[in-house]
Amino acid sequence: MATTTSQSIFGNHYLPARCSSALADTAVQAVEYADQLSHPHRQILVVVIPRMHCSENVLDCITYLTAVQMKLLAEVFYTGLLLAWNWGGGDLNSSGSASHQESISGVDIMQEDTLEADNDPFRELVEALGVHQIFSDGLASSVASASALKRRSDVHSSECRNRQLGKCYVTFSSLVDCTHFLPHSVAAKTTYTNSFFWIFLALVVGCDCLETIWKIAGGRNSWRCRNGVLLDIALHKMFDRGDCVLLPTTGYTDMSATIDVVFCWRTADDTAFHVTCRPNDPDEQINITADGKIEYRTSAVRSICNHDRFRFYTTDPKKYPLPHPLLLELHHMLWGMIAAAGLGETNSARKARVHGDRKRKRSGHPQLSTRKRSGDPQHHLEENEDGDNDDDDDLQDFSGSGNNAKISC
Repeated sequence: MATTTSQSIFGNHYLPARCSSALADTAVQAVEYADQLSHPHRQILVVVIPRMHCSENVLDCITYLTAVQMKLLAEVFYTGLLLAWNWGGGDLNSSGSASHQESISGVDIMQEDTLEADNDPFRELVEALGVHQIFSDGLASSVASASALKRRSDVHSSECRNRQLGKCYVTFSSLVDCTHFLPHSVAAKTTYTNSFFWIFLALVVGCDCLETIWKIAGGRNSWRCRNGVLLDIALHKMFDRGDCVLLPTTGYTDMSATIDVVFCWRTADDTAFHVTCRPNDPDEQINITADGKIEYRTSAVRSICNHDRFRFYTTDPKKYPLPHPLLLELHHMLWGMIAAAGLGETNSARKARVHGDRKRKRSGHPQLSTRKRSGDPQHHLEENEDGDNDDDDDLQDFSGSGNNAKISC
């Protein structure tokens, strides 16, 4: 049955347009015909290349890379996705499939001392692809101390709470945590390992978009509230794992006080277990008075459904700007690539984890007990009688249909 992915409707307003499908097909063919490429190297390249938003010149250069350079390009793509996956709590040493771990290890790029600075093949690769300016254009940031990062994190959390009046945009819960789109560990300091993520982004979205991302959330800007959002504690964990995404609509400006965002689940199984007391209609969710103050509007508790719309707002657009939509789309794009590359959580592993979470909730998990005592709407969990759902037909992608847990891209 044909489906319409969310990417075809949302998720591509602020990122550059995707590359020409004809050029992408040509580059993929060059990868498929390249000698000396192992299957994992080939798989990473075939997954990422059609999803690139870079200039056509980069794709044209990929077509003429040697087999050795294509291996290095696969290493850059793999490490970039691995670093992005690690934001959700993954382990860099244990992520990915066994085939990836065994075969994509020709050069250990996770260690700074494995390559000579004067003869770095990865630097030669990015020069061949025409994105070498990222080594000299504004991506340098001093390595902050642990105490400095802690102070910046506190400022980030405080700004998000002031912007949202201590409430989750989606569930209206006051039991919230602050999530980052680009974490301080990558954006607030530059190291040899982190540089591969920025090289990866330069290749995937282009140098101009990379420069914009860095200005929004790079260096000291990583602790500004536009690089994060206050979410319900459970949704925070799911957002970090790519189990849900927030896709912005059009109409955003730097001084916007509101923006509508489309909420998309990774699987249908999550819908019944997460609720909100915000109305269905975004126009009914908040009321801005004549003097500019925000008044909340609530409704009966309901499930958070796929493609529900929520109106994000700010109390002060200049001091506390909205979550930047470019970073929301970047989060969606990265987790789509992670899922397509097979680096994400498998259906069976995810079901086992979800089942364990539900058992803890039924046994009086402290977090759930706190929700009940505080009257938080999230405690109205509509669990099945057996606490588990073994029907794989309930698994769907972000488009709202299908029988797999991969993100639609």
